Amino acid sequence: PLVQSRWIAFQDADDVSHPERFETQLRLMRRHRIAMSGCSFRVVDEKGRCLRERHMVRNVNLWIRLGRRFTLLHPTSIVDRECMLRVGGFDGTARVAADQDFLLRVARLGRVRN
Repeated sequence: PLVQSRWIAFQDADDVSHPERFETQLRLMRRHRIAMSGCSFRVVDEKGRCLRERHMVRNVNLWIRLGRRFTLLHPTSIVDRECMLRVGGFDGTARVAADQDFLLRVARLGRVRN
């Protein structure tokens, strides 16, 4: 594999992360043995003004079991590389919602938190 790091972070090209995002998420993942983490997010305009803020549910596994669909925003996520390899990565045949499919498969193997 090309990626050798223990952690794989996702972020879209048009996104900006808080300077402490990665450090905060990784600290949480290490402390609580989390397979994948995401975080809350803000939508900002071109001048950086907050248009809206979304606080994501903390216990993603629980909310998935309860049938909630929007539990983690993919571009805010970090996944443990071993877990990603165990689930086989992204399903290249998925026509839609490949990120949700990936999340559901990871959640079967380990803890997912925001």
